[in-house]
Amino acid sequence: ERSSILACVVLMLVVVAAVVVPMAIVLTRDRPDPRTAKELFEEALSGITDLETFNDVSSAQSRALDWIVNMDKLRLEPENDNLIQRYVLMVLYFGMAGGV
Repeated sequence: ERSSILACVVLMLVVVAAVVVPMAIVLTRDRPDPRTAKELFEEALSGITDLETFNDVSSAQSRALDWIVNMDKLRLEPENDNLIQRYVLMVLYFGMAGGV
């Protein structure tokens, strides 16, 4: 009888773990990132542009970031492999008086 009770307890623990762990994974994965899109892109581009430059709204870097976040029809994600290439091209464009 004691082994039956132990087997039931172990079985209940396995069932609870099988339900709770996947639910915890789904709930944390579906939670939206509290950072704004601009912050996510700033972080992705922080290796080539510092935050102070992004805060200067007249800089080519800030204008390029704004264009990527708000106007780019490609709607790249911060993790996209082409983000840096696109960003550098837009910095060059705005740096040479583009979009004035």
